[in-house]
Amino acid sequence: MKSFTFHSYKGGTGKTFMSTSMALLYAKRGSKVCLLDFDFRAPSLNALFDIPRPGCTLNQLVDGQCEVDSAITDATKEFSLPGKLYVGFADSSTEAIGEVTAKDRKWQMKSLRFINRSLQTLSDKLELDYVIFDSSPGFQYSSINAVLSSDVAVLVTTPDKADISGTSELIRGVYETLERRTGIILNKVPAGGPSMNLDPRTAEKFSSNFKLPIIGVIPCSCEIVTQSGESFFLLEHPDHPIVNILNSTADKLEKF
Repeated sequence: MKSFTFHSYKGGTGKTFMSTSMALLYAKRGSKVCLLDFDFRAPSLNALFDIPRPGCTLNQLVDGQCEVDSAITDATKEFSLPGKLYVGFADSSTEAIGEVTAKDRKWQMKSLRFINRSLQTLSDKLELDYVIFDSSPGFQYSSINAVLSSDVAVLVTTPDKADISGTSELIRGVYETLERRTGIILNKVPAGGPSMNLDPRTAEKFSSNFKLPIIGVIPCSCEIVTQSGESFFLLEHPDHPIVNILNSTADKLEKF
């Protein structure tokens, strides 16, 4: 089993789009995947997945109130996937969001033990190929726990100057001390025409900025923006040029 955490300096980078896209692509290829909503400050998988909810939330799981078996649900049939897709949801109530933001470092250490134990259970019982965490932006304890529990951290950023600066600070202030294999996905990059052609020097330019490898460069697409939240773009438009780029990114991430 291989685990990835998708993280970002701030919201709006397309982090959730990337984490859900990778989960769906791997399940389309026949892999067994579990997607976990660790964005406890602004959960979004609840809105994206119209499927039955499991018996408990991921908030309860990281607090040690339930086992992981009761915190995930099987979404495979909803999408007719050759593989398996399990999803775990965060509590989107204002009360739950407030509670998470008040957690301290003592909670972080206790929660980390619950997460690692849950990952071992998932590996043993479901024989998963991939676990994908969609984490909160910034320096949240829950996000750091997800990164610490993962094999690979994926920082999703845009070419926006403020985002680039903030991502660089996140790398310097957090990732240099965590000793986790980390790569960058550069998202919403301006592209030329319907073919989604990108400047081939883009990845090289930003790789030198971050001093980290670039896993993928994803063009900005108005079609994705207009469809956002209504359905999963890659399932509705499997032959779209951007889906080909997402598939290539999934290949690189798999080998990263």
